Amino acid sequence: MSSKISRAVVRTPRGWEKVLAVQFGFGVDMHGQDPTRAAIKAVEDAIGKTSLPAVLEFVPGGFEGVKIKAKIAVPNPKGVNVDEVMKTIPYGKIDKPKIVHGGMRWHSGIIIPELGDPPPEKKIDADTSDDEDAPITSNDESFAAVAAKDWWESHRGLIGDDIKAIEGSSEDPARMAEGDINLSWNEVLAVQFGFGVDMHGQDSTKAAVIAVEDALERTSLPAVLEFVPGGFEGVKFKAKIAVPYPQKGVDLVVVRSVFPYGKIEAPKIVRGGLRWHSGIIIPELGDPPPGKEIGAETSDDEDAPVTCNDESFAAVAAVRVGY
Repeated sequence: MSSKISRAVVRTPRGWEKVLAVQFGFGVDMHGQDPTRAAIKAVEDAIGKTSLPAVLEFVPGGFEGVKIKAKIAVPNPKGVNVDEVMKTIPYGKIDKPKIVHGGMRWHSGIIIPELGDPPPEKKIDADTSDDEDAPITSNDESFAAVAAKDWWESHRGLIGDDIKAIEGSSEDPARMAEGDINLSWNEVLAVQFGFGVDMHGQDSTKAAVIAVEDALERTSLPAVLEFVPGGFEGVKFKAKIAVPYPQKGVDLVVVRSVFPYGKIEAPKIVRGGLRWHSGIIIPELGDPPPGKEIGAETSDDEDAPVTCNDESFAAVAAVRVGY
């Protein structure tokens, strides 16, 4: 039985009368390394997750009276076309979105020029995605973005093309394992992205677990029984997880317990994801009690310690599946 919530405290940003909703969204540009495209997908994902029927009843002016403020974390903030992102928001008064460094970058495992990747002949083999600030030097890099919005957020589109039917694609699973010291890889069957939020409690482990579960649940892999020696027990997993405050710690034992089968490498934890405010402190759900609250909004500094009791942590996970 759930406990009763009796100690909740609303936090309203300066210049705002009420906050109806805070929504998180997630978007990936799987091919092309386009931070604007990833950011737009993240904002659309956030918009489409929530309906706000209360707008017509409580907001003066209805939808046109709504205020919308967005914070978007991407691997390459300087490359985001803010004007294009703002076009995604369908109504209301829109503050200029705040673009910060975060999200995550990893490898799709396949270069597809028709979908935006640089041609294979220009490929540079160095795997720089472990350094989130390094320039792009691999043609198969994917950009994942996270968006958080006061008031509202859409759906994420997925590419369902048959990759084998696209001319010019170049698969290189051996390079995907470059730098691995725990497991050797023969083939990469899938690269999956996932997204998770700890809305209350500022728990990096909880956000990471939800992100990994989200990644694993997005894809079914019937090819495992046909192509992987040993079936499901022969599958290998490698995960990279971006969290906004890795200094606070992620329990890798707990994260690894999420994987249902196979051989699992130690997950790699990097700085990224996104941190923002839920707008309400709920101690029963994990937030520190209001009496200890510090008013400074430090979440604009992704490296700053947590000093607001209503902060939310969003994590991004990329999971490589192969054998």
